[in-house]
Amino acid sequence: MSAGAEERFFCSYKDWKRELRKPLSQKIEDTENIIAERLGEFGYSLYVAWSGGKDSTLVVYFARQYLSDVPVMFNNTGVEYPETVEYVRRLAQEWELNLIETKPLMPFWKVVERFGLPERRSKVGTPQCCRYLKEYPAMRVIKEKGFKAVMTGITGAENKQRELLILRKGFCYFAKEEGIQKIHPLYHWTPQDVLRYYKREGLPLNPIYAKVDRCGCMPCTGHIGWKSKMGRTNPKLLRYIMRMQGYSSLEDFVPSQL
Repeated sequence: MSAGAEERFFCSYKDWKRELRKPLSQKIEDTENIIAERLGEFGYSLYVAWSGGKDSTLVVYFARQYLSDVPVMFNNTGVEYPETVEYVRRLAQEWELNLIETKPLMPFWKVVERFGLPERRSKVGTPQCCRYLKEYPAMRVIKEKGFKAVMTGITGAENKQRELLILRKGFCYFAKEEGIQKIHPLYHWTPQDVLRYYKREGLPLNPIYAKVDRCGCMPCTGHIGWKSKMGRTNPKLLRYIMRMQGYSSLEDFVPSQL
């Protein structure tokens, strides 16, 4: 299938819903075909973007079956959950991964000092912290290594923004800003599909999921429910950020915010 055809892969919302309803066995086959084809095309000029989350870990698991030392990039922001860093490094050893670990161009709190705390992408686009902690370091490596493609764990069922991305661009497209081909082999998997596969194959899940439903930066204020999640995982950090926002105590938050 040509790149142009992939960009127009979904003709309608009905087509997308049909993709979501596919049985897991078919989704596995689709994913394996996409990964095998793209690794055959790009080889070592392709890397897997790995956050330590369940979706991107699954892409790493599939990709290494076709190229055992496929390059894998983990953008260590310096404010990751300790569980995530430990999980990534342990799995990198156990799976003998060809791991590239980046460091931020500017520490998180310096970014906050200059630009403020992150807000939701739907309001401001990409937060500046994401650029300095993940995107710019990744782009440096892409240039140094000459990478031409990246595989991600993005799924269209994750949220409305991701769904619209898949509907608009398909599972493979050229990103002009980064100058790289983006491939989303789990595009039509649901969270339930992913967890079923983990259970079936006995894959190790990042232990942070015992506390929250997403990994990422601990002090992130750019997603729905951040107060509740931060309150469960790091109340001291929540109080610190509250003071930055002008609150004096947890009681200053209305109950629905916690």
